[in-house]
Amino acid sequence: MTKGPDSADIKSEIDNVIKKINDVEEQVRTADDAVKLATKRGLRSRTQLRKTAKELQRPDLSEQERAALVAQHQSCVATLTAAEKDVERLSRKEERLRKKEEQLRKKEEQLREEKLQQDGAAAGLGKESATGVGYSLKATRMMKALHSMQALPGPGEVLKLDVSFLFHPMYDSLFVREWYPQLFDALVCYPKPSKYIVTGTPGIGKSWFFYYLLARLLKSAAPPPFIVWEHMTKPGKAWCYTHETREVVLGERTSFDDVLLNPATWYITDGVPPQLDCLARIVLLTSPKRETFKEMRKEAAEVLYMPLWKLDELLACRSLLYGTVDEALAKDLYWHYGGVARFVLQSPEEKPYKGLDELLEELREAVAGCNTAQMRSSIGSISTGPEASHRLLHIVADETFRLGHLVFASQWVADEFAKKAMSDERQGLISLLSSTSGSVRGSLYEAIMHAVLPKGGSFTVAPIDGETWERQGMEEVLVLGRCTRTEAFKDLQTAATEHVYYRPLSPTFETVDAFERGEKTCDFFQMTVGSSKELDPRKLDSLLNDVQLPVGVTPRLHFVVPEDSYPNFKLKAGGKKNWPPKLQSPAFRMKLHIMKGVYARLQVCTRSLHAGCPMAGGGRRLWL
Repeated sequence: MTKGPDSADIKSEIDNVIKKINDVEEQVRTADDAVKLATKRGLRSRTQLRKTAKELQRPDLSEQERAALVAQHQSCVATLTAAEKDVERLSRKEERLRKKEEQLRKKEEQLREEKLQQDGAAAGLGKESATGVGYSLKATRMMKALHSMQALPGPGEVLKLDVSFLFHPMYDSLFVREWYPQLFDALVCYPKPSKYIVTGTPGIGKSWFFYYLLARLLKSAAPPPFIVWEHMTKPGKAWCYTHETREVVLGERTSFDDVLLNPATWYITDGVPPQLDCLARIVLLTSPKRETFKEMRKEAAEVLYMPLWKLDELLACRSLLYGTVDEALAKDLYWHYGGVARFVLQSPEEKPYKGLDELLEELREAVAGCNTAQMRSSIGSISTGPEASHRLLHIVADETFRLGHLVFASQWVADEFAKKAMSDERQGLISLLSSTSGSVRGSLYEAIMHAVLPKGGSFTVAPIDGETWERQGMEEVLVLGRCTRTEAFKDLQTAATEHVYYRPLSPTFETVDAFERGEKTCDFFQMTVGSSKELDPRKLDSLLNDVQLPVGVTPRLHFVVPEDSYPNFKLKAGGKKNWPPKLQSPAFRMKLHIMKGVYARLQVCTRSLHAGCPMAGGGRRLWL
C-alpha cells in the first residue's frame, strides 16, 4: 500500500505553488498597468478628437488653421486606433495570466484542504469538528496581508495590499477617508451597545469600510480572537478568522455558533441580516433598507450614518486610484450625481468608452421614474422608498454619524425633478413643496424659481436700507423682462450678454444663484427658504469686481423667498466691522430687495436649454 505525502511534503508543494503564483501576480500587475496606460492614452485622444471636431465647425477658420486642425484630427484618430488595439491585445494577455493564476490558486487550495485533513483541524474548526467547513485561501491571504502591514495608512492615504480584496477581486487598494478613524472609534469606544448598524446613501463605500475595519481590528493592541463575517454574495455562508492561526475557514453560518457566543468575537455582515442569538459584537453594513436592519433595530442597535463624499475628497481619491478618469468628467458627474464615489469615479473607470451623457442615463431614468407621491414617501422614510429614490435623495450625517437630514443629490436633480413634475403633476409639485422643509425644500424651491424668473413679470419686493437692514418705505412692484435663454457660466467675466439668465456652473458658487444683465440694471438673485440670510460686503465687492458692470448700470440683489416667509424675512450683516460698505466700495452701489417668489401660475414650454448647459436635460422648460 503506497503511503501518501505527509504534511511536510504538502507544505513544501504549497510553497512552490505560492512562488509560481507570486510570479504570475507580478506579470498580471504589469499587464494591468499597461492596459490602464493604453486606456488613458485612448481617452486623451478621444478628448482631443472632440475638441478638434468642435474647432473644425467654426466658420471663421482660415485655410491654414483648418489644415492644421485636420492634420491634428488625423493624428488623434491614428493614436486612438493604436491605443484601442493595444488595449485589446494587452487585455487578452491579462486574461490569460489571470486564468493561469486562478488555476494555481485552485491547486494551492486543494493542497491546503489536503493538509487540513491530515492535521485534523484548521483554526479549531477543521472538517472533523465542523461539518461543511473548509479552508478559504483567498480570505486567508487577504487577512495575512492586512496583518502584515507595517503601519496603517492615515486619512487621505491609500491602504494597499499585495493581494486583491476578497469581495472586490479587481482591486488591491482603497482610499482611507477622513472620517474612517472616528467611525472605527465609535464602534469600539464603549462596551455597550454591542450591536451597530452602519448605513448611508448607496454607493458611498460601506463595503470598502469593511476592509479598513478588519485592518484596524488586526492592528489593535488586543485583536479579537475570532472575526466572523457574512456577505450578500454568499447567502447562508460565513467566514471565520482565528487570530491564533491567522487562517480563515468558510462554512455554513451555523457552523460558527459557538464562536459567536464569545463576547470577544467580532461579527460583521455586509448586506445580510445577522444572527442575533449571540454574544459577539455585531456590525451590520447595509444600504438603508428596512428589511435588512429592522430586526436589529428591535434589539436597540445603534445606527451610524456614513458621510457623503466632498468634491475635494473625490478628486484626491481620483488622483491616487482613478487616474484614468478625467478630472473634468469627475467634476461634472459630481455636480449631477452628488457625493457618491460609485458614480463619480468607479463607473467612468469601468466604462471608459462612455461620455458624460451616457454616464448620466441611470440618473435620468431615476428622475423619469419618480413622481411626487414617491418623492413624498421617500422623504418621509428613505429606508422604505424605491431603490431609484436613493439616486435622487441623499442622507447627510452629522459629525457624530447620526442622521442630519436629507438633500437632493444635486441641484441638477432638483431642477430635473421639478421640470418633470411641473409637466406631469403641477399641483402635486406645489403640494410637495409646501409640505417639505430644510434642504429638500430649499433645492426644490430654487429649481422652481429658476423656471419662473427667466420669464420675467411683475414681482412684489421690499427695498432694504443698506445701513439699518430694515425694510425701507413701501413695497414696490418690480417688473423683470423676459430672458432670451438660460446659460451656465464658469467665469463671471464671460457672462456678459444682456437679457440672458445666467446660472453658475459650480453648485458651490457663493453669493448668488443667478443673475441677468440689462441695459440700466443688473439683477442678482439668491433663493432661500430660511427666515434670514447673512450678507458679507466683502463677497459683494468680489462679485461686482468680477462682473465688471459698465458705468451707469445699477446692481440689484434680490433675496427671493417663499410667500409664507416674505413678511418676516430678515437680513443680517456678515463681518459687521465691514458693514456698511464704504463709499468707494463696489458693494455700496448694490440695491437690496426682499422679493416675494410666487410660483402658483407656472406652465410648461417644451423648449430645451442651449446645448452644453449643465441645467439642460430632458427637453422641458418652465414658464409663467
